[in-house]
Amino acid sequence: MSVLASVVVCTVLMLVSTTADQIDRKQGPCIMPPFPAHGSYLSSPKSSPGDQLENAVLNITCDADYHLVGERTVTCISDWWSDDMPECLPFCKAGKKSWVVGCDSGASQCVITPSNLPSLGHRTLSQNQNCGTVGPITDRIIAGGYQAVLYDAPWHAGLYTKATMPYMQICGGTLIARDVVVTAAHCFSTDGSTPSAANYAIAVGKIYRPWNNDHDKQAQKSDVKEIRIPPRYLGSVGNFQDDIALVIVAKKFDYTEAVTPACVSFDRKFDEEQLQEGKYGKVFGWGLTGENAKSSQVLLVADVPYVDIRKCIKESPVSFRTSITSDKFCAGYTNGTAVCRGDSGGGLMFSKMVKGKERFFLRGIVSTSPSTENACNIFAWAAFTHILKHEGFLKTVVGSKEEAPVPVDVVHTPVSSGGQLRPV
Repeated sequence: MSVLASVVVCTVLMLVSTTADQIDRKQGPCIMPPFPAHGSYLSSPKSSPGDQLENAVLNITCDADYHLVGERTVTCISDWWSDDMPECLPFCKAGKKSWVVGCDSGASQCVITPSNLPSLGHRTLSQNQNCGTVGPITDRIIAGGYQAVLYDAPWHAGLYTKATMPYMQICGGTLIARDVVVTAAHCFSTDGSTPSAANYAIAVGKIYRPWNNDHDKQAQKSDVKEIRIPPRYLGSVGNFQDDIALVIVAKKFDYTEAVTPACVSFDRKFDEEQLQEGKYGKVFGWGLTGENAKSSQVLLVADVPYVDIRKCIKESPVSFRTSITSDKFCAGYTNGTAVCRGDSGGGLMFSKMVKGKERFFLRGIVSTSPSTENACNIFAWAAFTHILKHEGFLKTVVGSKEEAPVPVDVVHTPVSSGGQLRPV
């Protein structure tokens, strides 16, 4: 049986020990909210504003000429809501000479001339025109996976704890701006708390796992300045819903061939085009290389397929199904190739040819997988936090930066036994 050497992803955090009785949760009915202005919602089970239900899932839509700001899917369990209701705001209309858009800087409005932005057709975060680009690919097959070389994943970051000397790598992450890395919230907490940023450091441009390695000639390192976690993240009590964190570093990284941000698009049609059965994404990390193996000391890469969410829920262990929350999707194999503990928080990337150049777009963050008696369950799919579901959260940091995001034009094509839930 071949085991993927590039198995990626999990933290050194082992089984989740936090229990539901450690956090008080509301008990009561879910009262259906009013329809959003310029929009509506469909609920399951079917209901109307003011109705009281034990549990509910709302799918919100906006009227023509309005766009959704916030989460499209909102769930409620016994009066505990997964998120605030989103808003429906009007699209900006382009004039002949300028666009007028809202500002977060305190000014009443900003005027951006057409020459400032090459395209507003697709909502894409990237800090330069080379986002998501890689160097030449060579054949490096290793036990079903690949060993990465320096330019294969210039967006990949390592999260290190300062609890040991030298620092120890505990999670992966993805660079999306010169001073912002996105990773999994459970890398820092399994109960919703936010630890001190002073306890962590970030490294980019690395191939080797150790904090100090003479072969990492182009590595860049920084202390962590701030950690931001969604307020509704509750860890294991909330089944790891909102398992995403933004890490702001103290020293901005320089963009080089070895350090480049991933592309991040919030275009829904493009997202659906990439996340469908038959499409494969790449995930990188220093994770375990087998059921009871050690972490890899060299960065590895795995090609994993997207798995239809209905199939994932139906065929996953019963104890794992509750962790496939409304902001998750599934990917991977069940044949011995899997994602494992060692690099949670790493990004799942899907490629697209854009104007003759291959670019990689961040679609998911390695979040959870079914637990097993072994160190790694190599026969199970993993759940990934869906980047699209957290557009508002990401833009609270990246969208307010001095470096204005540069949109990228995108051309669409038609379109086991159950154990405890654990972070991978």
